[in-house]
Order: sequence, then structure tokens, then C-alpha cells
Amino acid sequence: MAHHDGDDDYVHAHFYDQPQDLPQVLVIRPPLSFSNFQSQYSHKFQFLKAWESPLPLDQFLTTHANSVQAMLSTVSYPVTAPVLRLIPSLRLIVTPSAGLNHIDLDECRSRGICVDNAGNLNSEDVADVAVGLLIDLLRKIRLPIGMLSKAFGLAEAIILLVRKSSFFLFSTRFIL
Repeated sequence: MAHHDGDDDYVHAHFYDQPQDLPQVLVIRPPLSFSNFQSQYSHKFQFLKAWESPLPLDQFLTTHANSVQAMLSTVSYPVTAPVLRLIPSLRLIVTPSAGLNHIDLDECRSRGICVDNAGNLNSEDVADVAVGLLIDLLRKIRLPIGMLSKAFGLAEAIILLVRKSSFFLFSTRFIL
């Protein structure tokens, strides 16, 4: 691989100036909520952000092969057997999603890697969104939100429609 100007500075700034006593957590691609993870846990873990590295992924993984024991995984990048072979010290994969289809569980099992996910953590919120979308579809709410937000602003439009919908739901029989 060709050497790029600034690679040494990048590697030094992102990997050697970090507290070495913190456990390293590999993040190949960040989950949408990564800023929350990072702000809550940066004092406990050193996050190795592969997506920010100028190195190709295989070289990045090889560089950290013997030190990374945990990975924060997302559905945007599958954790396959070839990826796992590059990080033999890995012992734990955590994903903020409910599903595990993006992780090669058989390979993890054969390597003794524990895998954990969000499980049913978000199921109530997902159900709320599904009901909201159903109400939106049945009551054609998106159209009034667009019209009202031009007149009052988006936040005020939503408040007006929620009040109207709440009155409708509690004052009449709601039969689907």
C-alpha cells in the first residue's frame, strides 16, 4: 500500500494519545446513536473508529488484532468469518439492534465469542411508531401537518394535530 501524507500523524493522534489502560472497543461503522455511546462511555472505553482511519479496513483490523476484545457492531457492516479471522483476540460483539442476521453466529460460537443485542429493549417504542403510522395512514395526518407547518411551524402543527387526534380517540369509538 502506498504511504499517504499525514497517515503517521493520524495514527499517532487517534491511537497513541488515548489512555492505554482503557479497554478498546472496535467500531467498524458507527450506529446512528454512536454519539450517545461515545459521550456516555468514552471515560470507560477507547473507541477504535475504523471508518475514520485512512487505512484499508483489513490493515486497520490487523493493526489492532491482538488488543481488541470487544466490538460494537451495526447492521450496516456484516461481521463475517473473514472479518473475525483478522481479530483473533475478539471476545465480545455487542449490537444495538434487535436482530443478529449481520453477525456470523456459527463462526462466533466456534471462536468462543459472546454476542449480545438489544433484544426487546425497543419493542415498545417500535410498537408506538407502528400505531402512529397506522393512525397517520387512516387519518391522513401528514397532509395537514404539511399545510399547518407552513402557517404555524412544524412543532405547533404537531401539537394541534395531537390535540385533535386525542380528542377524536377519547370522544368517539375508534374502530379500525
